[in-house]
Amino acid sequence: MKNTPRIWLGFAITLSVLLLIGYGFVYQLQPFPSFWNDFWLNAATVGASFFTAATALMVMSAYHTQDAVHRVWLFFSIGFILWALAEIIWSSYNLTVGDVPVPSLPDYFWIAGYLFFGLGFAWQYHILFTITLRRGLVFLAGISLITLVATWFLQFQFGDLSSSSFVNLFYPLADLAVSIVAFYLVWSFRGGAMAFPWLTLLVFSLADGFYAWLEQTGTYAWSVDNGNILSLIADTIYTAAYLILAVGFLYQFFLLRYGPWAFGKRK
Repeated sequence: MKNTPRIWLGFAITLSVLLLIGYGFVYQLQPFPSFWNDFWLNAATVGASFFTAATALMVMSAYHTQDAVHRVWLFFSIGFILWALAEIIWSSYNLTVGDVPVPSLPDYFWIAGYLFFGLGFAWQYHILFTITLRRGLVFLAGISLITLVATWFLQFQFGDLSSSSFVNLFYPLADLAVSIVAFYLVWSFRGGAMAFPWLTLLVFSLADGFYAWLEQTGTYAWSVDNGNILSLIADTIYTAAYLILAVGFLYQFFLLRYGPWAFGKRK
């Protein structure tokens, strides 16, 4: 029991690293027929997204249902479940149709996920700063408005006012907004280990931002037959973001369940 958290966390980290190495191997060397190369790459991202959703649910389960923080993690868990479903739908499109139109069905799931993240943060602020939930929701609405205005501004800068451009530019800005709110929570927790996982949301902002730039410049290509090193970097960072967040959640779950002593941290 004493070493169980360390063993499982070490196993999760090792498995994540091996998955990313395998991802790069398949992307670059294309060892299988074209369909199966794409299938395994999609499967890796889908698996990483479900790993994140599962570990978020684990953190939620560590709190009693009557605990106010339980509801925070319920919202977060629903958000990551929606993202995992979006990954499945996107992968299904990709494997059967090829190029996935933007916007399309998976985008609605991703955007809905942001809504639940926002609700989770609003509830967390309600708990942390003893403000009314209404003020928390007003704060959420303000952040959402700023994100939308910033997206439209970037569209004008790129000279592309299409709906696909809006969606692609919205994601990195939404990730950045979530990261900023999460970073403020980290500061409020005085940088404690319980707040650490939220810093990894910055990796999603980096991945989506890089992807948006590749899309706007016509450089991105999702297919191992047509891909390039920049596409590989963007896709690998994106998959890595799920894995890093999942490992952070797993670490948080073990802290909640076993306490700091499980990692050799005694006073």
